[in-house]
Amino acid sequence: MEGSRERIVRIIQQAGAANVDKLSRQLGLAPATVRRHLDILQRDGLVTYSEVRKKTGRPEYSFSLTERGHEVMPRSYDALLAELLQEIGSRRAGDMNGKSGPQVLKETFESLGRRAGAEYMARAGNDPVGAAVAALRDRDFAPEVAQTSLGLRVRLTNCPFRSVARLDKSVCTFDQTLITRLLGTPVQRESCIADGASCCEYVTADFAKSAAGPGRG
Repeated sequence: MEGSRERIVRIIQQAGAANVDKLSRQLGLAPATVRRHLDILQRDGLVTYSEVRKKTGRPEYSFSLTERGHEVMPRSYDALLAELLQEIGSRRAGDMNGKSGPQVLKETFESLGRRAGAEYMARAGNDPVGAAVAALRDRDFAPEVAQTSLGLRVRLTNCPFRSVARLDKSVCTFDQTLITRLLGTPVQRESCIADGASCCEYVTADFAKSAAGPGRG
């Protein structure tokens, strides 16, 4: 995609939906220019729209991504498959005895998350948040991190495994385990792209206490 259209897709993805005025303000482009880009994105099957009825004045239109539009964002299905094959291939004969398929999948993605987190532990030092952001950014989760009154909030504005996660949410165990591993404290998922949300959000209320404590593990 051309630069401005890629930015439009990104804004709509992160917001869930956006109108021309919002896109115009964030892009610094004239509304007419934004409409032309939206026309091209609709033609290519990446964006759709719905009418927002108002009590007075002209109707507005809210633009959202189609399934195809979501899939043009960074994806890592090949990397996921390679890591799954490596993880499953390393299992011993008795590792899965008595376990259901869902249990095996969950444990597999937990193991992948811990392994990915371990790669960044050496970088963490006194900055586990920075290490978590680096790990998530390198894996195309497009993270945003903020300290709130509820604790540390980690917002993932892209899911590199989106289509797979929508089929089986055990995939989401990967990023949750990765974040937990690097921050050193459990995180709670508050929203999930696989459920139709515009982003995945994790929050921990006791991050400050945990980060100051001994050994993250």
